[in-house]
Amino acid sequence: MSSYIRYTLTVHGTLAHIALIVAFWFLSLANADVSAQSTRVQVTSTTTTGWPLIEATVTVVDESGQPITGLPSEAFSATLAGADLELTNLLTTSDPGLGVSIVLSFDVSGSMAGPPLENARTAAHALIAQLGPSDQVAVLAFADGPVVIQQFTADKAILGSAIDGLVAGGNTSLYAGVQESVNLANTSLLPRRAIVLLSDGVNFPDDGALAEPSLTAVEESSVLFMSIGLGDAIDQDYLSKVAGLGHGQFSVAPAPEDLTALFRTAADVLRQQYVLSLDAGLIDPQVAHNGTLAIQSVAGGSAMTGEATIELPAAVLAIPATPLATPDLAGEVEAPLLTTDEAAGSSDKNSLLPYALVVAASAAIIVVSGTLVWRRRR
Repeated sequence: MSSYIRYTLTVHGTLAHIALIVAFWFLSLANADVSAQSTRVQVTSTTTTGWPLIEATVTVVDESGQPITGLPSEAFSATLAGADLELTNLLTTSDPGLGVSIVLSFDVSGSMAGPPLENARTAAHALIAQLGPSDQVAVLAFADGPVVIQQFTADKAILGSAIDGLVAGGNTSLYAGVQESVNLANTSLLPRRAIVLLSDGVNFPDDGALAEPSLTAVEESSVLFMSIGLGDAIDQDYLSKVAGLGHGQFSVAPAPEDLTALFRTAADVLRQQYVLSLDAGLIDPQVAHNGTLAIQSVAGGSAMTGEATIELPAAVLAIPATPLATPDLAGEVEAPLLTTDEAAGSSDKNSLLPYALVVAASAAIIVVSGTLVWRRRR
């Protein structure tokens, strides 16, 4: 085979290979998940006792986990079971009179003695200093078992004394500490509840079966869970699961000196939540029950969506629905409705598909051309 033919085949083969790679790249973009940023909007709690009014508490954070503040009502929209809802009011938890109840839950096992516990106290004082007059805090400690140190109160002096009185010693009952923290949070009369939990170790004894009841308790509650791990001996998998099920955040403090900044960030998130009042008067309660509430927020030019399942009180469901007259659609096939994100994703995929087909066709032409040249030269 002449050097010219070898050169021609090499060039055409390389071009074809590159073209195929580009084609597959376009196709992968077309199939990419365009809703990857949806987790940046977190629906932390919903209240339906005033149906058809729904009150939803929402946290909007950026990619670094910092709260996005100052969003106007025009930045939010909501749907329930695919139907649009009217936003009648928007408040933030920093508004006077709109309180948050917070459980400060501390791992006080023996490994927390010394600088870890000292810095944990300092961090807790910094968090409490950021709270408003309508906020309430309870203090819980867990070592060999969980103990409620202080019930909910807005008295910062009492809370300071409870925190200063924490003493380290014993093993880490992490799973029991999480479950008791949820139980304590559920005693609050405020609709917005949160837990900030700190741990520097793993559950002892290391019985994974004991983790499930605590995770179930977090998932079934409407409590926002902020978990913080101290050091490199933490149960990162469990703490991140707790934060995920609790629609909150998981953070790691490499050193005790980092705790204050993380506690302040937690306070910022809790004080910068949005409370949306939504009118669902046009939706049948039977349809709304167990339906998906989707709240979209537009910040920084990008649209993000958070979801939650709506459950209505039994008294509301007992009211018979009023039948609505509907046209006869026999024989017609209803096209499935797409959510905003699905429609955007479909549009993106359709716009990329022609490019992918063109590049793939080009690759095929190049390969065929190379083959013909090779045969002609031979």
